[in-house]
Amino acid sequence: MNSTSDFSFIDFRIHRLNFSLNDKFNSNLTEAKVQTEFKIRHESRQNRLKVFLSINFDDKSAPFSILLEGVGLFELHRSFTDAELDVLTNNHCSTVMFPYL
Repeated sequence: MNSTSDFSFIDFRIHRLNFSLNDKFNSNLTEAKVQTEFKIRHESRQNRLKVFLSINFDDKSAPFSILLEGVGLFELHRSFTDAELDVLTNNHCSTVMFPYL
């Protein structure tokens, strides 16, 4: 049985990391809020797909803020329409990349 995939995961890199402590946070007076924002975008060229996955946590009432962006590189084994690339990026590539963040 020959099994093939439409894409392969090649590499992952941290593209950007910003972290800062909130010096005004007082755990005795303030309850920390956790509201995380995720963003996904992609760039494709020939049979390569770069996927940018970012996590942003920036709440002034929290003990810290963080912005983390990772870039995953994938090899495409067939042609994809723009709609298919969106599904691939948002569902499959982000699932592969998330544990690395």
